Amino acid sequence: MSSFALYKRIKQLEDENIELKKQLLAALKKIAELEQRLLAYENAHTPPSKQRFKKNPPSEPSGKLGAKVGHEKWEREQPTPTETIEHSETNCPKCNHKLGNPIKVYRKIVEDIPEPQPVIVTEHLINHYKCGHCGKIVVPKVKLPQGSFGYNLQTEITLLNVDARLPLRKIKSILKRSYNLNITDAHIYKMLRTMGNKLSMEYEKNIQLIRASPFIHADETGMSVKGKNYHLWVFTNGTTTIFTITKTRSKKTITEILGENYSGTIICDGWTAYSTYTNQIQRCWAHILREAKYLTEKFSLFKIFYERLCEMFAQIKELLKQPIEKRKPEYEKLHKQLTKLLDCMDSHREYKKLATTIRNGGKHWFTCLLYPNIQPTNNLAEQTIREPIIRRKIFGCLRNQKGADTFSILTSQITTYKQQGLNLFQTIKQTLQNS
Repeated sequence: MSSFALYKRIKQLEDENIELKKQLLAALKKIAELEQRLLAYENAHTPPSKQRFKKNPPSEPSGKLGAKVGHEKWEREQPTPTETIEHSETNCPKCNHKLGNPIKVYRKIVEDIPEPQPVIVTEHLINHYKCGHCGKIVVPKVKLPQGSFGYNLQTEITLLNVDARLPLRKIKSILKRSYNLNITDAHIYKMLRTMGNKLSMEYEKNIQLIRASPFIHADETGMSVKGKNYHLWVFTNGTTTIFTITKTRSKKTITEILGENYSGTIICDGWTAYSTYTNQIQRCWAHILREAKYLTEKFSLFKIFYERLCEMFAQIKELLKQPIEKRKPEYEKLHKQLTKLLDCMDSHREYKKLATTIRNGGKHWFTCLLYPNIQPTNNLAEQTIREPIIRRKIFGCLRNQKGADTFSILTSQITTYKQQGLNLFQTIKQTLQNS
C-alpha cells in the first residue's frame, strides 16, 4: 500500500473515531437522563403502585384460609335478633299423622339490610302570630337544616365522599338506587362546603390540641390544586389529626399548625423543614432501614452494614420497654456505635451517600430514648396520610383553594373521629344539629 493510501486510511479512521466518540457521549448523556427518570420508579421510597418492574410477583396463597397457627382467631359477635320467626309443622307430610312437641330446635341467625326506602319528604308549616295585646309578631322557635336537605342526607353524602372515597357520580348513583333521590353535582358540592364550614370550629380546636400534644407525627406529600403542585401535610398524635394543603413545603406550614414555640417532639423523615423549625426531632428508622435494604439489593457486601443497623433498631425497641432512667445511659453509647459504623461506610464510595444522610440526622435517631411515648418510626403519619393519598388517585386534583380547605377539614375531622372510636354518622349529625 502506498504512503498516500495509508495516509488516507488513517485520516478515515480518525474521522470515524471522532464520530464514534460523539455518538458515545450522546448515548452516555441519554443513559444518564433515563437513569434519572427511573429514580422515580426504582428507589427505596417508591410505592408499589408506581413500581414498573415488580421484584417479587404475587404468588398463589398456600395452605388453609384463616388465622395462622398460634394467632388469635377473629370471630364476629353474634347479633341480638330484632325479630324471631318460628317455623313449625302440625302434621307429618308422609302419613298426615299429627305431630307433637319438637324433639330439636335448630337456631339460625340471618342478617340482612332493609329494602331500598323512598325519601322522607317533610313539609314544615311555620305559623306566625300577632299578639293582640302588644302587637308583637310571634314565630315558633324551630331548629331546621339550611336548604332543602335534612341532616341525615348531608351526613350520608359527607361519609360517602370522604370515608367511602366515592366520586360524585357514584354518590348520585347510590342515592338514586337506595332512596330514588335525584340530586345534582352542584347540590353535593354545596353540602360538602357547608359541612366543611360547620366543622371548621372543631378543626381549629383540634389544632390547639395538636399544639398541646407532647409529640407529633408529621409527613407530607404532593397534591394538585388548580393544576399546580401543592403539598398535603399531616400532623397526628394518634387521637387527633390535622390535614392541611399549602403551596409551600417549608417550615412556614409547620409554624402555622404547631405555632412558633412548639415544645414537643416531632417524629418525621429527613426533610429539612423540620430541622429548621425545631431541634427536638425523632428521625424515622423505617425510612433509613428501607434505604439500607435497597442498597443491599444493589451491593451484596453492604448486607453487613444493613444487619448492624437492624440490630441497633432492635436494641432501641427493647430499650423502649425500659424506664426512662435506664434508657438515658444507652443514648450516648448508641450514638457512638452509629458514628463508628458510618466511618466504616464512608470508606466505600457506593455507601457514602447513605452514610452522609444518616450522619446528618445526628443524635435525632435516638431522641425516643429520652422521652416517654416517642416511637422510633414515623409509621403513624404514613398510615394516616395513606387514606387521602388513595382519594387523590381517584379524583386527580382539587379545583380551587376553597375545595382544598374543605378537603382538609372534612378529612381531618373524620380521621379524628375514627381514631377516637366515635360513631361517624351520629357524631357528624350531632355537629350539624348543634351548629
